[in-house]
Amino acid sequence: GTGLLVTGGGVGGPLATFTRDVGGSGTIAINSSDSCPQIKLAASSNTFALGVNGSTFEIAENFKLGTNPRLSITNTGNVGIGTTNPAAKLHIGPNPLVSGYTSTITTLAVSDITNGAELILRGQSPRLWFDSTANGIGEIYLDSTHLNFLSGDPRSGSAGSSSLYIKSNGNIGIGTTSPEVKLHVGAASLGTNGDTNADI
Repeated sequence: GTGLLVTGGGVGGPLATFTRDVGGSGTIAINSSDSCPQIKLAASSNTFALGVNGSTFEIAENFKLGTNPRLSITNTGNVGIGTTNPAAKLHIGPNPLVSGYTSTITTLAVSDITNGAELILRGQSPRLWFDSTANGIGEIYLDSTHLNFLSGDPRSGSAGSSSLYIKSNGNIGIGTTSPEVKLHVGAASLGTNGDTNADI
């Protein structure tokens, strides 16, 4: 059976409060606001709350959930640090992600584009997206067995243009995704008379 049963609380009031007032200070309060249980941990320097906020488990730097959230775990298993709406298995930062990514195979996302950059790591042709406020926008993409460096704005949903392309056979293309020699500059093909054994 139940060893301890506490009922009550009233409208907005905690179900139970534990306060240390001898040899130190600190308060633990148990509440169930809107049928969402939460625990408040208050010290002299700061206060945190943890518990259920809707369908999300949340830790907030505040006396209640919903304000200054620091960590969130959704009912789908996504974890957010600094966001209550994580769009990847681990989503760090307050901003939504660029368009064009696949959330079901995105494992890590950093989205602090106000103070830094955006990075997305995804499976099934792994991809890194970069986005910053200083127009440093680009993408690194493992295209099958080839590595593709692209410039452009990935937020538009398009891949952008290839700036550097490294094939699995070691050929490198600048301005082309079909390098026919060790270093192929420009989009023009070498044609039937080209020497594919040449270095450049």
